[in-house]
Amino acid sequence: MDSVTKNFHTHTYRCNHACGDVHDYYQTAVKLKMTALGFSDHVPFPYKKESFKSVFLWRMRYDEISDYLSKIDNLKKQVTDIKIYSGFECEYFKEFDSYYKELTDQTDYLILGAHFFFDKTHNFYSAYEVTNTKKGLFDYADNVIEALQTGYFRLLAHPDVFGILYPKWDDTCETISRSIIETCIDKDIPLEINGFGVAKGIIQTEDGPRYRYPWDNFWKLASTYPKVKVVINSDAHYPWMLNAGFSEAISLKNKYNLNLVDLF
Repeated sequence: MDSVTKNFHTHTYRCNHACGDVHDYYQTAVKLKMTALGFSDHVPFPYKKESFKSVFLWRMRYDEISDYLSKIDNLKKQVTDIKIYSGFECEYFKEFDSYYKELTDQTDYLILGAHFFFDKTHNFYSAYEVTNTKKGLFDYADNVIEALQTGYFRLLAHPDVFGILYPKWDDTCETISRSIIETCIDKDIPLEINGFGVAKGIIQTEDGPRYRYPWDNFWKLASTYPKVKVVINSDAHYPWMLNAGFSEAISLKNKYNLNLVDLF
């Protein structure tokens, strides 16, 4: 297996840290001979609490949802050479349960991407700030597991994103990774090998050079579970990165004989 022809993790200009709109991605997908293209821009929230404010620095506005979904729907109607799907990448905050239900009715799928979360004492954190500690890892995993159990999410994006900060694979990494992997298996939710982590380059760690994510040790552990399912996406923030990291992700998949599945 040496190619991937589907990508379900993309971001448009609306998130304020990407560029291109749905038709730009479609044109690139045609050039790459893709057969399916899913849009999963970062979801905005109808928040009222000040603690949520930082979530919206790099998001579309709540009033842009209609335009975003209508552009995707129009593309679906216009093209026949590629299957088009609508979605969002979401954090999980329990108080928005009714909102997630509403989104599942409006879209084809939701991806879980745990960039922000609350811990058990309701402190608000970014995964990019606290997952360098053991407590941060457990808080991250607790949020991911709670979210997966809701049934709202069809895919877990970059499950090993904690590798951005955590310096060395240890027992804590293995413990929280097992919890996440086993929950995904129980809920029949695939894990994503994320090509954007490859695009971010190699870092030097106590264990030697590696990608921030995908983290080899995580996928080696995942491979010990025969029922684990895997999807490869590029997490594209630019149309020209629609297949970014695919060759490395395929190599990782082949290295550990992971079970690659179709999201649709």
